[in-house]
Amino acid sequence: MATNDNPNVDDRSNTAFFTGPIGNATVLSGPVYVVAGSLPTADPQVAGQLWSNSGVLTVSAG
Repeated sequence: MATNDNPNVDDRSNTAFFTGPIGNATVLSGPVYVVAGSLPTADPQVAGQLWSNSGVLTVSAG
C-alpha cells in the first residue's frame, strides 16, 4: 500500500486503478488521479502523452 507523503492530498490507496491504455473512446468520470514516477521534461511530440512542462502537467498535441 502506498504512503501518502503529501498532507494536502487525501490517501487514495484503496481506490481502484485503471491501468489500460486511454484512447479516444475512453471516458473517465469523477476525480481522476495521475501518479507518474518520471514524466518526460520535454514535449515528446506524441499526441496525448503526458509530460512535465516546468512542473506543469501537460498533454502533448503531437
